[in-house]
Amino acid sequence: MRHAEAWKNVEPRPEDASPDELDRLTPAGETQARALRSQLPEAVTIVWTSPTRRTRQTAELLAPGRVVAREPALRNLDGGLSWATRREAAARGEDLQPEDGETLAAGASRARALLDRIRRTLGPGESAVLVTHGDFAPLLLGELRHTPLLERPARDALGHGEMACEPLPPTPPLTP
Repeated sequence: MRHAEAWKNVEPRPEDASPDELDRLTPAGETQARALRSQLPEAVTIVWTSPTRRTRQTAELLAPGRVVAREPALRNLDGGLSWATRREAAARGEDLQPEDGETLAAGASRARALLDRIRRTLGPGESAVLVTHGDFAPLLLGELRHTPLLERPARDALGHGEMACEPLPPTPPLTP
């Protein structure tokens, strides 16, 4: 799921707000997170979140009483490119390489590794929720849905406080 609405994501942003204040959910975001509780499957035993405050707040409001664990791999894509710029480039068939940052392909590789780790962590019948960001959620969903990489920003995007439930397929057998 993508975190609920945070002050960082509203336009115009509050004047003179500190980075810490911008990383908090808005009142509407808090309402979004609470409203999703009814969609949470019973089998969810753990909620993994990006280390940001907005994802942790979303998780705590979404799943009170459940284990919430920080997972650094759920962070935003590295680099200084806006998500809008990445989406536009992907629509043109390009995967931009930001200076000191990740391409979509590198982010997808991180998503694949995380999903493999989650497969090994969950027990039979257990489910998890991953709370992440608008640029990383499509890469995770694309891995689960087998969406071609450059189609993920458009086809697998989530809005603030939006959740998509997808089964975690078993690990494919190793080939000799």
